[in-house]
Amino acid sequence: MKKSLIAIGSALILIAGCTAQSTQTTATPTPTSSAVTTDTPAPTQVTGDTNSQTVSMTIDEESFSFTPKVLNVKAGQTIHLTLTSTSGGHNFVVDDLGVTTTTLSAGTPQTVDFAIPADAAGKTYEFHCSVANHKDLGMTGQIKVS
Repeated sequence: MKKSLIAIGSALILIAGCTAQSTQTTATPTPTSSAVTTDTPAPTQVTGDTNSQTVSMTIDEESFSFTPKVLNVKAGQTIHLTLTSTSGGHNFVVDDLGVTTTTLSAGTPQTVDFAIPADAAGKTYEFHCSVANHKDLGMTGQIKVS
């Protein structure tokens, strides 16, 4: 019941903050707070229990950049990531983890769930936008695993 209320509350917050519905939902997350940190403050949203194996966060995609550019996570966690594009069509790719989203339209959020390997402590994974030459224009970021 508690997880259902958390999931419903999270969904209401997400809907209230967006003008469109998500194009893909893969799982109901159990959010956490300090299990994930970013080198850039807001708009990343992370809430809940720090010992959870699933963390929820948000990345904004804009003209050739991600906000935040660095995500700090723990080995063995599942990441529930909500992506929003504020300008043009972008996607989110982590080659080394086999993660690729469809191209987002501006204003239409998309979610993706992926696992950080349990033996990944100390590793850094690059993420990027693979649309046209966006990666070459600097639309990249990192997932740092502790």
